[in-house]
Amino acid sequence: MMVYSTRRVWETLRHKAPKVPWYSLVWGKNCPPRCSLIVWLIVKKAIVTRDRLLRWGKINDASCQLCNSSIESREHLFVHCPYWKSLAEELKCAMLLRPDWTQMLRMMAQVGTSRTRMWHGLMWCLMVTYTWKERCGVIHGAQRRTPAQVADQIRDDIQFIAYGNKSYIDILVELGYI
Repeated sequence: MMVYSTRRVWETLRHKAPKVPWYSLVWGKNCPPRCSLIVWLIVKKAIVTRDRLLRWGKINDASCQLCNSSIESREHLFVHCPYWKSLAEELKCAMLLRPDWTQMLRMMAQVGTSRTRMWHGLMWCLMVTYTWKERCGVIHGAQRRTPAQVADQIRDDIQFIAYGNKSYIDILVELGYI
């Protein structure tokens, strides 16, 4: 008689595919668990941006709620939006700015040494998460925060994470995050 095993059921049912290059960026140490789901949905283009809502006939205006200068899409929010660019400048993360989403994701999946990569990945995941949360907050009536205010929140999160692992304080100082 075979003993029931959840693992055996999972291995039987799941679709086995090679890991995508950005897997460790989203699901590894780079991204806090509270951010991983949001970042994963954004990477998979499963978020409901205003350009999609407009195509579905659910809204009449697809302008970006953070800058009001363009149609909101994943590419706009996380590559071209002036709000995103200002946030990157506030955090001294110009290296995160790339001309398109695919290049940025590819670069984030392979940047630097393991410690440097981890912290650039963490910064990117937090920027993506907080930009999305800020966008949602504005849509649902929360007071709009400046990129400087969001950057302060991200710095606080990074310091909290770093102080949980003292070996990373030096690399954060070196990278200019704290």
